[in-house]
Amino acid sequence: MHMLNDNRTDRSSGNSKKSRWYLIEKPMNNLSLIGLRGTINPNKKITTWFSHNGKYVVESEHILVVKW
Repeated sequence: MHMLNDNRTDRSSGNSKKSRWYLIEKPMNNLSLIGLRGTINPNKKITTWFSHNGKYVVESEHILVVKW
């Protein structure tokens, strides 16, 4: 499993926040971790952006990106 921690500073509190981005390739029944970044490949067409329990998920036809 590959993980890339993105250290960001919250300007309102000055606290450092670590963000972990998981780029998961579909189909869902065979999940594979293919790369982590805080940005989405612009060639991918993003169809859904939503937040659930502090997790930010971007879903397209072929990829699923989850931020913890």
